[in-house]
Amino acid sequence: MALALTSSALLVGCTGVADPSAAPSAQPSASASDEAQVQEYVDEESGFAIDFPQDWEVDADAQGVAVRALPPQEETGFADNVTVIVDDTTAGTKEQYLDTALSSAPTLVDDFELVRREVVGDVGLFEFTASAQGSPLHVLVGVVVVDGQAYVASFTATSQTYDERRQTAERVLRSLRPA
Repeated sequence: MALALTSSALLVGCTGVADPSAAPSAQPSASASDEAQVQEYVDEESGFAIDFPQDWEVDADAQGVAVRALPPQEETGFADNVTVIVDDTTAGTKEQYLDTALSSAPTLVDDFELVRREVVGDVGLFEFTASAQGSPLHVLVGVVVVDGQAYVASFTATSQTYDERRQTAERVLRSLRPA
């Protein structure tokens, strides 16, 4: 259940750059939160939608996740990314799901440190720092729970790039919703 979310949040960024043509369901639309153009990604089969910035590369075929999106970035060995997983859960609420995820996270990643936890509208958020393969990472996770399905979006970045991308990533995570 929530065990998958933390480990997938940390591991997905180590892969290569996505093919932007891989997501035929991504469509440009006006963003309600600002004037920037966004591409709405809708996964009808999994039952969720999320809005990515127009210039992000979206990969609907990324291994182990429903979708992965990468902001424009230089090749540094780790690709900052947002991933979405869909998890069958017995947690009835986003708060219960967050409790389970946070109780298991320290056993799944090295150097886990919770930075914040909050509920913003329909999305439960938590932010933490950890390390993977000796590299410090910063992770922001958004969770929506509906009818036994947890929709989990995770933004993972290096400690060096997290602050400059945090606001955009938080808007992306807050856009997560059932389709």
